[in-house]
Amino acid sequence: MKSPAAVLALLAMLIMGCAATPVVLAPNASDVRTGKADPSGNAKELGPVTGTNGAGCGLYGYRGTYERAYIQLKNNAAALGADYVQIYSISEPHLSGGCFVNVFSISGMAYKLSPSAESPRGSSVSAGTCFAVAPDGLILTSYHLIKDAHTVTVRFENGEELPAALEQVSANNDLALLRVLRPTAVYVSLSPLQNPRLGEPVFTLGFPAPSVLGAEPKFTEGTVSALSGPGNESTFLQVSVPVQPGNSGGPLVNHRGEVVGVITATAAILPFLQKTGSLPQNVNFAVKAGYASLLFTPPAALPPATDRDDAIQRVRGALCTVKSTSSK
Repeated sequence: MKSPAAVLALLAMLIMGCAATPVVLAPNASDVRTGKADPSGNAKELGPVTGTNGAGCGLYGYRGTYERAYIQLKNNAAALGADYVQIYSISEPHLSGGCFVNVFSISGMAYKLSPSAESPRGSSVSAGTCFAVAPDGLILTSYHLIKDAHTVTVRFENGEELPAALEQVSANNDLALLRVLRPTAVYVSLSPLQNPRLGEPVFTLGFPAPSVLGAEPKFTEGTVSALSGPGNESTFLQVSVPVQPGNSGGPLVNHRGEVVGVITATAAILPFLQKTGSLPQNVNFAVKAGYASLLFTPPAALPPATDRDDAIQRVRGALCTVKSTSSK
């Protein structure tokens, strides 16, 4: 067993930051993995994190392990939005209140890259999901993805990548309308209804964490949880559809193949935890499609999808990735 001093300042990548990182690591310097996303000089400190495994009181307890504590540490750091964590201490079983508490714990400091390690020097890159809403090259996405960008590109599923021009924005509603100079024959219609039904099944397709999960679009589904957002804000829908960074700008779709919203946000973990004492469970938000329809004159609505599979394939054909580059 290594002493705490032996593991000071060791860097351990979270699984979410590097797919090659093993789930189990022994507390030896030679077993700690680091990658190209090394935090030195290019990271933002988020705060302390801890991982604890094993607790017993009495003659028999159970032995905590470094491996389980480390996994918990990574999960806690991920909840803070960290890309990796710097381990700074390890503790072993100790006495507490007259009982032998059989605990193995580790502590660390969570970090998040800012900007991306792949960004050119002097610039930062944002990426998310977008989708075609008309046959003449109109693309809808989230405004925060292209804010302050000096170049914006759109990549379609066939690999074609084109520059995109900013057509319209609604910064208050986090919406941006782009245009590419080529037809977009496959597109999706915005729902004509002001609101979907409470409890209505909905889904999204998008590109969450492509460097980890791959470039193929990912499908997640859920229901409409509320017809308003935080503080009863009527611009938003609350949905139980699981989303991750990279889903921003993606379509929220009903089983008729109509877009009812644009994925924009998820509940901030720390403020939610501080106010409620619990972690948010699939508390995510989308801007209602009616606000997007104010940015352009939508074409005639497409016929409803024949079934759920038809709706999914229709959305997949209209889907794209948006990438923007801006100065730091």
